[in-house]
Amino acid sequence: MFKEVIYKSDSLIISHDQENGYLYMKWLPDVLNLDEEEFKQEMMHFLEAQRKTGASRIVVDALQAVYPLTEDMGKWLIEVITKGLIEGGVKRMAYLYPSDYLTKLGLENFLGDLHLKVTDIKRQVFDDVNEAIAWLTKE
Repeated sequence: MFKEVIYKSDSLIISHDQENGYLYMKWLPDVLNLDEEEFKQEMMHFLEAQRKTGASRIVVDALQAVYPLTEDMGKWLIEVITKGLIEGGVKRMAYLYPSDYLTKLGLENFLGDLHLKVTDIKRQVFDDVNEAIAWLTKE
């Protein structure tokens, strides 16, 4: 599996698996030090990487750190990032969160609400990277 690093910072690594045609977005612990504007800038790098590669499948790995989303940030994600991903042809997204993440159920519902409002992108939450990639690449 060849992964080309598209973008790297102290808080985010974005790589492209050319063989299987997906983007892998890995949040690092330093993401928790970002303010909302800095987080938005990182998300824009992600959107640019999707546009550059044309990947229709994405893994969002937040196993090391989960950025706390405000309601305003959620709206911005819908209006800018999610709509941009739809326009870019994204069909599936696998989200990785720690199994002990206390608000996992709430997070799944939040993600569902985000996507149901704007798209039919298939999405699922996992705590194991191999399961996420298997689901992502099964079709």
